[in-house]
Amino acid sequence: DLLEIDAASHNSVDDIRDLVEKVQYTPQRGRYKVYVIDEVHMVTKQGFNALLKTLEEPPDHVVFVLATTEPHKVVETIRSRAQHLELGLLSAEELRALVDEVVADAGLEVDEEGRAHAVRAGRGSARDTLSALDRVVAGGMTSDDSTVADLLGALADTDATAALSAVATGIARGREPRVLGEALLAALRDAFLVRMGVPPEQLSDADRSRAESFAESVTPAAITRALEMFGSALVDMRRAPDPR
Repeated sequence: DLLEIDAASHNSVDDIRDLVEKVQYTPQRGRYKVYVIDEVHMVTKQGFNALLKTLEEPPDHVVFVLATTEPHKVVETIRSRAQHLELGLLSAEELRALVDEVVADAGLEVDEEGRAHAVRAGRGSARDTLSALDRVVAGGMTSDDSTVADLLGALADTDATAALSAVATGIARGREPRVLGEALLAALRDAFLVRMGVPPEQLSDADRSRAESFAESVTPAAITRALEMFGSALVDMRRAPDPR
């Protein structure tokens, strides 16, 4: 028996007490009952205290899987009683194999451009890659926004007019300024790592080519300076009346 609990909406002490009561029942099928508590860091302190005893001495038929993207927010008493498994991002090759397998298994008609787009959009995340593939199948979203590439080109050429034009074009396409800034920051980081000889495994061929081209046209110091400035700009955007 596999049961998933969303701790973001079931995090009170009453929710946890109800869970503790139910774990005592033996599984209807198989030997185990596996409880996946997603976003477990959202559980309240009182909820963690109610779970602690059961987590220390669970029934023989129960397995707990506590999933979170913010393990530092899980109280130490819980973390000290759990085995830690850190899940990393996947390489572009692994994601492409996943996309090909899903397309074949589901009998989907997705061309090479659409598959490459899904891998690029996923940036190492299997879930995000499959979500992008869903969008490709549903709406044929295979065209990638060229705004970030245009901004990188403007930076390399120190062309302020081209940079302002790229921002305007990106916003006209529906990109939020902050989202655009985060995408540019990620592209700059990729270029810096490529220049240092340690490219991320999650880079698709197109992203790697873009990073290499930009890294060859500017110095590492220029990339570092750009990372610092855009990082500060993203913080300032939160209070800016016009984030552009």
